[in-house]
Amino acid sequence: MRVSWVKRNRPIAPVPYIYTEAGLPTRQKALVFLPHSDDGRYIGGSLALMNRATDHGPRNDMRIIVVASGYRSVEGDLSREEKTQVRTREALRWAELLGYRAEQVLFFGAEETYEARRGILPPDQEKMNGLVVAEAPTMVLVPHLSDTAQHINFYARAMVMRAVTRWLAGEYAQGRSDRDVLILEYPTNHVPILPPSDKNFIVAFTDPGLADLKHDANKAHKSQDAKGFDVMGKLIEAIDALRESDDVFQVSRAGRRFSRLLSDVRPNPRRSRGEHFGATRLRTHRRKDGTILVEERLKFPLAGEDVQRWHRP
Repeated sequence: MRVSWVKRNRPIAPVPYIYTEAGLPTRQKALVFLPHSDDGRYIGGSLALMNRATDHGPRNDMRIIVVASGYRSVEGDLSREEKTQVRTREALRWAELLGYRAEQVLFFGAEETYEARRGILPPDQEKMNGLVVAEAPTMVLVPHLSDTAQHINFYARAMVMRAVTRWLAGEYAQGRSDRDVLILEYPTNHVPILPPSDKNFIVAFTDPGLADLKHDANKAHKSQDAKGFDVMGKLIEAIDALRESDDVFQVSRAGRRFSRLLSDVRPNPRRSRGEHFGATRLRTHRRKDGTILVEERLKFPLAGEDVQRWHRP
């Protein structure tokens, strides 16, 4: 089956559509792919919320997949295995603070040859294909398309997208043509954080405690302290923020677009107020010349059909 990548719908204003916590997706089978364990540092608030239980049961069925160990960034006279264990313990502690059980965190164990662009190793791709087939996700979170600065980020995304498109094609061949997957792209340190940067919605926190939770969890990555992890994280998240949470909440309720000028956004250097995402729907589409896979950038506010996929029955 061929894959057609359509032109993305960029936001017409500097700040994309605003959701509060209640607008996050529900009843998804979601796989969160992190190239390294600390690459979820900018979306910890949303990850915590998406994993929380509600009066009607779990909000979503979540899995966090750490693609590569990241042992190279651990300093000290330790073996590769010992450095890997350091990153593993830190990842489990980070996830625990966000409300995840240990069994919800999977360590993919990709080969560390992705320090250079040598292509995806066939064993890794086959392993990724098997993971996606076994999990049958309705939602996948991957690094943003524009994140090509680190090779592992580029290849992790490529492996996941190849596996998902292959799985969708296989499902269609078996008569399950109604399958589709929502792809959420999240920012990393190597993606332009300032809007617009091809992100079409923002989760704006009305609860300041979510920012504190995220920062406390990020401190679990102690082996990364020498890189200015906490300071850089707070700085970028502050720039990524949307003034005060109550102001954002009122703007969202009123249905008005937020400030068109970046100069009107006053960052608070101590607390993060929002997290940006880009949302895409990957689906099958029948044409006269055959069936293809199409990637469609979601438009917000969501149309009725997309609402049903955002909040699955």
